[in-house]
Amino acid sequence: MKRFLAIVLCLIMVFSLSATAFAEEHSHTITIYNNQNKDYVYAAYQIFDGDLNTDGVLSNIAWGSGVDGAALLAELQGVAAYSSCTDAKSVAAVLAAAPLKMDDPIAKAFADIVAKHVISGAGKTSSYDNTAKHHLITGLEDGYYIVINETISSEPNSTYSRYILEVVRDTEVSHKGEFPTVDKKIDEGGNKVELNEAGIGEAVKYEITGTLPENLDDYVTYYYAFRDTLSAGLTYNDDVRITVNGVDVTKYFYKEGVAYSGTDPADPYKGGTSLYFGIQDLLALELLADPVVGEITGKTLVVVTYSATVNENAVIGVEGNPNKVRIEYDNNPNTEEVPTTPPEIPEKPVPTEPPTETPEDEVESYVTSLTVKKVDGAGNILTGAEFTLSGDAVRTMLVTRKTFAVATGSEVPVYWELVAGGFTDVAPVLEDDPATTDIDEKTIHLYVTAYPTHVIKEVKEVITKTESVEVKAFVGEDGLVTFTGLCAGDYVLTESVTPAGYNTIDPIEFTITFHPDNKEFICDNSWILEDQTTNTFYATIVNVAGSTLPSTGGIGTTIFYILGGILVAGSLVFLVTKKRMGA
Repeated sequence: MKRFLAIVLCLIMVFSLSATAFAEEHSHTITIYNNQNKDYVYAAYQIFDGDLNTDGVLSNIAWGSGVDGAALLAELQGVAAYSSCTDAKSVAAVLAAAPLKMDDPIAKAFADIVAKHVISGAGKTSSYDNTAKHHLITGLEDGYYIVINETISSEPNSTYSRYILEVVRDTEVSHKGEFPTVDKKIDEGGNKVELNEAGIGEAVKYEITGTLPENLDDYVTYYYAFRDTLSAGLTYNDDVRITVNGVDVTKYFYKEGVAYSGTDPADPYKGGTSLYFGIQDLLALELLADPVVGEITGKTLVVVTYSATVNENAVIGVEGNPNKVRIEYDNNPNTEEVPTTPPEIPEKPVPTEPPTETPEDEVESYVTSLTVKKVDGAGNILTGAEFTLSGDAVRTMLVTRKTFAVATGSEVPVYWELVAGGFTDVAPVLEDDPATTDIDEKTIHLYVTAYPTHVIKEVKEVITKTESVEVKAFVGEDGLVTFTGLCAGDYVLTESVTPAGYNTIDPIEFTITFHPDNKEFICDNSWILEDQTTNTFYATIVNVAGSTLPSTGGIGTTIFYILGGILVAGSLVFLVTKKRMGA
């Protein structure tokens, strides 16, 4: 009995091992490479069931558990290649004979139709291997499967994979989704840079180059649009030009410019402009007879050029004036849109599915300023001086100065100077103010002083050159005047009106250069000093009083004449009196 039980036990173990081996033999895994984003979800649906041998050949083919075989066959029979098929086996035979396999139009048409007839809940969904950084679909039986990318990430450059058809053993496949890229440059006479310097009134030229995905052939139509954003210091000149394969196709793109919607005070684009240049189907440009665009492939470039003028709202100094762009594009090659010839007056494109975007590419333009302070030999403020700034880079200048007046009544506005620069007519809330109970309203730290000592007004004037390249401006009552809107170039600062009683200074010639490596402006004249914290310039101009020289017509000589006259008159009186007495 003991020997019998031992034999039974051995047999049980052998059958258990055989069952395990059999189960393992028919449990396969699909590993999906070329995508390390865990937010993607893939699902595998069995199209054909059958017996899989060691060479990967599937025999005894029948419809799999993942599809509605009858409905699938009915639609396939409407495709010429499958018109004579009557069952799963005959469909598989046509598919196996496709000369280009998965890249063959016969296989692509098959995948598109299969995807419409998968059975909900019959697929195996992927998991993500955090260590290997791969997606895995496990527990698959022998058969022929379609892998459908059901969910993608919300991150930039996320695209759906093309449908994947695969005979399942333990199989490795690649995510079949590519994406375009975008590159933005500033065009300075053919020299393409990512940042530059520019004066107020100067037009900055931009060039945007967009690529297309390498798998563009997987798409029947392709939505493609540029979303460009200008900061408040840049004014769009409405001169966009768009080329595809070097051919001008501007009129086939929808073009729009609207106010930027961001309201965050810290947003560098607040107050700026949003531009949109888009086309419903880029591939439809191939259908044009005039102009002839030619074949559009994954190597085709889409190039956008336009200009924007630096305006008086430009940020000055350390912070530049940015301009950014991203491409919005179709991310799903598994759609069945029909291409049509694009209209010359296009309507705003409406993507059939939520599009994906590239990461943004940004360029910047920098502007600087010069503040002139007027003092006498003792360092006291002098008013009444006018300065003229001229040079080859003077276009439009924002001139800023301050005026003062003593407050005499309630109708006179009162201003407080802010630590961050500028002035406000909103009074600070004092910490000892009994009317204040909210500690968040204690704003005194934002102000230079708690109370104003003067009525202070900041006067700003935009001066645009006409025939001459120069700007004239008087100093304010604090002896200061600021010329804002300078860029690299040669300049001359002249004292065109000198305060009475003082000597006029000699003209100051200077050159400003820009170093893009550290985004810094440099001046070659020691009279013009650099404020490295603000990336701007300042100069203190000292006027010396004129000399008081002796004059021949002074009051001292006049006194001698008067006294002499009195003496002469007295002598005459004395002589006349003496003669009368002698008579």
